[in-house]
Amino acid sequence: MSDDTRHGKSTGHDDGAEDRSPARSTRRGFLGAMGLGSAALWPTSRREGRGWNPNHGGTQPWAPRDHDHSGRNGSTSHLGRASPVGSITVDELTATQRSNTVVVSALPSVSGSGTPDDPYVSPSETGGMREAFERLNEIEGGVVYYPSGYYGTGTTAWEIDLAEYDGLRNNWSIHGDGLESSRIRCGSDDGNGIRIHDSTGTAMFYTEIVGVRFEGDCAGFSFVWGSDDLGDAYNSCWSRFSTSNSNPDGAGACQLNFALNSYHYGVHNAAGGVGVELRRVQFSGIEGSVSSGENAGDTALRVREYSFANHFRYLDVEATYDGIHIADSRAIYNVFQNAYFANVRGTAVIQDIDEDGPRFPASAEQGTYFHNPFVAGAVENIVEHGGGTLYVDGSTRKWPAATQQTFEGERYGGSYRDASYFEFEPRSAAPEHRLGRVALADGRSWDPDSDGHPELVISNGTEWIELTDLSPTTP
Repeated sequence: MSDDTRHGKSTGHDDGAEDRSPARSTRRGFLGAMGLGSAALWPTSRREGRGWNPNHGGTQPWAPRDHDHSGRNGSTSHLGRASPVGSITVDELTATQRSNTVVVSALPSVSGSGTPDDPYVSPSETGGMREAFERLNEIEGGVVYYPSGYYGTGTTAWEIDLAEYDGLRNNWSIHGDGLESSRIRCGSDDGNGIRIHDSTGTAMFYTEIVGVRFEGDCAGFSFVWGSDDLGDAYNSCWSRFSTSNSNPDGAGACQLNFALNSYHYGVHNAAGGVGVELRRVQFSGIEGSVSSGENAGDTALRVREYSFANHFRYLDVEATYDGIHIADSRAIYNVFQNAYFANVRGTAVIQDIDEDGPRFPASAEQGTYFHNPFVAGAVENIVEHGGGTLYVDGSTRKWPAATQQTFEGERYGGSYRDASYFEFEPRSAAPEHRLGRVALADGRSWDPDSDGHPELVISNGTEWIELTDLSPTTP
């Protein structure tokens, strides 16, 4: 093959056209993202003053008289008779430019064309992931890059144990071309699909997982980040990925274990179980959308363990049986801002915690805060409140009075100082005793003084004391 043909130079014949395969197109996009386009090759000093030919046609900047039109050094923006950008391949980059990037589809051990019917596969049956981490370990860290395509057959499960890679420590990340473009497939009849963790409990910092989708048909979760024992903390990490699990009897799509001061944007869809489960996720930012199945117990988002001080922003919660489930007394001080609820067959928000359960710090009051939630159509129930405190303001619909709700005129919002009235829903059963707790007994199923009338009562910690009897007045 001649140099001209190899580098895609036009010969005026069809057989000299550039290779426009998906893999090569992807490489062009990736190289552009690496800054190897025309701007990177034309310093500002060269674009000004002498050395530029003002007689060259086209728009500024004009090509300098000594400009290389071969196309081997990047985009030439249609200058002269340049070769197409596709002439650059990953293999032709200098060692410095490619030393920290492992392109999964280009690994010698990876075969396939990256289509759904002919995915990229590898001897380890991990869609090239294990081979990529081995290579990354050899070069002591960098980026595992998944160009657009399908990786894995969707029938195998695996884990990446970071403890096995001495050369990595905090210097690794996974990048792809998009949440629907770079698709890593797995499957398991008895457990999780893909797990990335450190079995020795080593804390990690600054990890990134961006632009990929983990999808599977799994009895467990399709993707798990972190160990079950919460031994390996992930600090100051940045992630933007999607997950899905097509098994309606599976545990869910994604589980995030022990993340601190991190950011996550995720699109998590499960046919059953949990869209995404958070365990010990603390002072972090979470955005995206979550959904799950249509059967009782299926939940879009579950918050557990010591998950506190998190900021959930404009979360889309829909197409699920239950929406958000606060399931642990240690999950406190989480703020949900502008959450959107729609097509919820069960309940939008469930908080059922043990009032006497552990806290951090131990003296902290449990509280979950919803600011400006938007409750749209097809939401069967807004709240099931079985413990702890829920605060809400600015809702599009009134939440049950069991929540700590604030009012401002005819709208919800403001502060307690502006409250013009409070409402109590009649209860058919007594709640747990707590000093100062006020409740409205319905006088039928729950009637503390057995007079057959509703009454407002307050707990002294062990018994209910009547504040006022609400018996109907006779004319």
